[in-house]
Amino acid sequence: MAVFNNMNNTKTSHTLFQIYVALLLLGFAFLPAVAQAASSDVGAWIPWWSEEAGVKSAVKNINELDIIYPFVFEVNPDGSLRNRVNFDDKHWKSLFKTAAKKNVVVIPSIAWFDGNSIHAVLKY
Repeated sequence: MAVFNNMNNTKTSHTLFQIYVALLLLGFAFLPAVAQAASSDVGAWIPWWSEEAGVKSAVKNINELDIIYPFVFEVNPDGSLRNRVNFDDKHWKSLFKTAAKKNVVVIPSIAWFDGNSIHAVLKY
């Protein structure tokens, strides 16, 4: 409650609030993965800088995977998310379709490199 009482209507506070909400929602997205951490699930990270090779490898090995983590989102300075890939590309559509058929969970990952902003949100 103290977080909300100390916030004012400045742009910085609004941005921090957006980041805070995004992190809360992101936490709920990762909850199933954390709950299954003791299992022998096999996951694959697909980084945006190697997306086509990563997707090709994931599709090739789909029968061995339980979870796919597309590492494709970054947090912008204003707290919004930037998608570094185009999910409309053929290789992504193929991956998502194949993953759905094989019951492979897809959980996107978010990179955030601004240590001061991270600290400002997480210190509460």
